Amino acid sequence: MNKDTKIYLILVVIVLVIISGIFIRNYWVNPPTDKVTMQCIASKSMLIASPSCSHCAEQKKILDDYVNDFKIVNVEDDPTLWSKYNLIGVPTWVIDNKTYPGTKSVAELKTLTNC
Repeated sequence: MNKDTKIYLILVVIVLVIISGIFIRNYWVNPPTDKVTMQCIASKSMLIASPSCSHCAEQKKILDDYVNDFKIVNVEDDPTLWSKYNLIGVPTWVIDNKTYPGTKSVAELKTLTNC
């Protein structure tokens, strides 16, 4: 094998490793979800959000096809939610009358809801 072929093969291996790493990372960060798990999470939680909030949009994207299963309350429609739940921002999850501010992964929501 000449030097150019070796360099080419090394570059191909590096690209394949990078692509594999991306797929593995995406799987662990956003593992596949099943309907039963998502319905369990939805039944035990409420999401307080705002239509103008980019993090809220990201949270809804994480919920993916199951977003309509969740109770999502618009804080702009009910400003009393700020004081009722001592909100520091949105999105905020309410689970067992405790608040969890910030965007959450499905894995985090599974843990918080014991689903």
